[in-house]
Amino acid sequence: MSIFSKFFKKNPKVKAIDRKDPIYVKRIRNITCTLMVAMAKADNDFSAVERNRIHLIFNSCFLMPEEEIISLIDEIEAKDLDEQGLTNYLKDINDNFHFDEKYDLLKNLYTVIYADLDLSDKELKLLDHISRSIKIGKVALETLQREVKKEGGY
Repeated sequence: MSIFSKFFKKNPKVKAIDRKDPIYVKRIRNITCTLMVAMAKADNDFSAVERNRIHLIFNSCFLMPEEEIISLIDEIEAKDLDEQGLTNYLKDINDNFHFDEKYDLLKNLYTVIYADLDLSDKELKLLDHISRSIKIGKVALETLQREVKKEGGY
């Protein structure tokens, strides 16, 4: 068994979930958007560039109509994510996502915080908290950070 197959094996604790079920997809969209907005707001400056990056990610990952994406982002931005809400979302992710899904989520979060070319300590601290909570190790986190930098030309 290679080191990579160890990382990418399916999480045995993850229940058999119909990942195409509309209720599941909606829940995942909401959790993902909430974490992206929280990440963008972590430095107290949810810039238009970050908003646009979230929009682009949702357009490509979830194939949502433009007006639904705008509405979802606006709805989530109006709410404040408290520590308990964050903890619940991260538990849900940890319990239901496979490693590759967690990896993709964190990669998208990195993409959001790099969008405005201003990585704040608060953003990095939140990203570190999220990665530890969903059991993504430092090596994987560093790898995806390099990927985002390379892909984005940062």
